[in-house]
Amino acid sequence: MLELSWCLYSDLENHTLTGKHQLSDKELKDIARFILFLHSDFEYEWPYFDHINPLLRFSFKDLLFTALTLGQHYGVKLNERKEQFEEFMHKGDHELWPFISKEQYEQQLRKQPFLRGINSTKSN
Repeated sequence: MLELSWCLYSDLENHTLTGKHQLSDKELKDIARFILFLHSDFEYEWPYFDHINPLLRFSFKDLLFTALTLGQHYGVKLNERKEQFEEFMHKGDHELWPFISKEQYEQQLRKQPFLRGINSTKSN
């Protein structure tokens, strides 16, 4: 969650997510789903997947080994990353992340902690 939400704030300027910083409808729905998950009692079940290119995480030793193997070491790390991504994509319903399944998501929607007791229709 932290990796996905770091872009919602800035240390350089104050803004209120309006104008050029305004979120799209999809981004707002995604954030609402993340908050809904955080208020649930479900355990996080997804395998960890690091979205950053492995080359950016390489130590000096990895860089040296990549150079000595003419790039094969980097290829091995890239293949490991592809396998991790495939495992991640096949674990559950990716569109409903961080929920693992549609059933889990719908169950939490039925008992959501927000807007309880608020009637959406006004009586005059």
